[in-house]
Amino acid sequence: MKNGTRKTIKKEVIEHDQRRRSANLRERQRTQELNAAFNDLRNKIPSMPADKLSKVHSLRIATAYITYLVEMLNGQNQSEFIDCNFKSSFHVWRSQKAQEQISTSNGYYKSYNSSYNFLDLPEKM
Repeated sequence: MKNGTRKTIKKEVIEHDQRRRSANLRERQRTQELNAAFNDLRNKIPSMPADKLSKVHSLRIATAYITYLVEMLNGQNQSEFIDCNFKSSFHVWRSQKAQEQISTSNGYYKSYNSSYNFLDLPEKM
């Protein structure tokens, strides 16, 4: 190989490594931002002590909580919300929805682990 060819190859390898390091850094930053956003979400949604708050689980709880809040808004006067403890009543609502699903599916329910999963709500609410 000629000396010029070696320099060109070495330069290309160095440039590739720099691009790879740069891409890795961007991906690390993106992942950190995403994890920070999920932590913020976990702090804002009500959860039960037994809840495993993975990212998917957090999204399911948030979706259920939004559905619950919409139902509350559609079913009550706004003046009744002043003394309402949303987190406590959400746990009750969630339990009722899970029980409804179990009774309509003859006792069969999906679960991500062996413990009871309150988040297996019907698709249409």
